[in-house]
Amino acid sequence: MATAQLAAAGWRVDDVREERVLSQFTDIAALIGYVRSTPWAYADLDLTAALPRLRQLHDQSRTRPISAVTHRFLIRATAV
Repeated sequence: MATAQLAAAGWRVDDVREERVLSQFTDIAALIGYVRSTPWAYADLDLTAALPRLRQLHDQSRTRPISAVTHRFLIRATAV
């Protein structure tokens, strides 16, 4: 979608890359630190709404790592 928008606006798309990276956290504090330092697409993400799921993840972290997938992408474009 982003490349189509750039092209429609008159930009030349020179390079597009995309990757999904798996990270694993062994405790909930590490996961929370990671989440707090990452820009999110959801501005309304709040602790009160997330608390039940965070408790589940905390319980899980006692027996196995918490997996998180990060979607990364790069678009290099030139104005023409």
